[in-house]
Amino acid sequence: MKKTAIPTLFFALILLLSACGSQNETPAAQDYVQLADLDITQCVSAVTYKGLSTEKGDAALTDAEFETGLNNFLTVQASDVQVTDRAVKDGDTVSLSYEATDGNKVITDFWQDNAELTIGSGSTFPEFENVLVGKSCGEDFTVNVTLPESVSKDYGGKAVTVMVQIDYIVEKDVPKLTDDFVKTLDVCDCKTVDEFKTAYRAYLQKSKEAYMESTYKSDLWDKVMATAELTNTGVSYVDSFCRQKQDECISAAENAGAPLDDFAVSKGYDDGAALLAAVKESAEKQARTTVVLYYIAKAEGLSYTDDEYYDAVDIYAYYLGYDSTADMINALGVESIKQTVGDSLIYDKVQTLVADIAA
Repeated sequence: MKKTAIPTLFFALILLLSACGSQNETPAAQDYVQLADLDITQCVSAVTYKGLSTEKGDAALTDAEFETGLNNFLTVQASDVQVTDRAVKDGDTVSLSYEATDGNKVITDFWQDNAELTIGSGSTFPEFENVLVGKSCGEDFTVNVTLPESVSKDYGGKAVTVMVQIDYIVEKDVPKLTDDFVKTLDVCDCKTVDEFKTAYRAYLQKSKEAYMESTYKSDLWDKVMATAELTNTGVSYVDSFCRQKQDECISAAENAGAPLDDFAVSKGYDDGAALLAAVKESAEKQARTTVVLYYIAKAEGLSYTDDEYYDAVDIYAYYLGYDSTADMINALGVESIKQTVGDSLIYDKVQTLVADIAA
């Protein structure tokens, strides 16, 4: 149950990049204000970060929390079992094939082969999911339903026939905690249930302590930011950063050959205006935080070593799901990674300082 140490995550910039593309898509006009070009001591007019106080939560692991954690662990280890000897119930996950038709014409908006569907999840539409309840596995049947417009623009609001075959129900086979099961685990070198419970309780205790410490530092930092006032120089950087992030989104849409509204919808937003508003909100918080971080770091002489930086780069690549550090750098860009990881390390050091000198 080893867990890689990682600095406090500072993902706002990466989230912005993932929403709109990498910094390689930054517009050609480079007239943005760069924080590195500014005297950081002239960017903040007021901020309080010494002697702050906030409540620190109880980090002791309770028996109930241990039991919940243990059950969650066993659930993760569960394997899928195909069940065919009972009828479908609400909440079941089923494997099925279905095809909607209008007369002799197949409606391509609503058909799937060997798809998995959880009843009641809303992954299709309620009327269709409800008619599956009570049906038997291996049964071929037809149902008449009205397709919503969200499913089919051409047939929305029209009654159609759907041919369905349910293959099987997917159930989870949660393993029992036995000595034999424990010996199969590669997360620890335990041989018995008692050994595993002792090790897992220690892991959960350490995780809760880390979570409570992170929450404590985050609450203190919120108080720091509540007191922060930027100078005109600091505000100009924040405004420029917001504009840069919005321009990157517009550029990413252009590079994708899509209108901004369509690009925004593909990212989960209602339209282009909503996407740009969300980017501005996130970018403003990011930029203000960065200014205050580096202001305090400068005042307190905080910095990070090359070894800390390169270790953090490798850790970020792992946590972001890249096969290698090189893949992450190719995807996000050297300068993007340098800025993001550097900000994260400074954030961690400044938060730790604020906690250490708290009242």
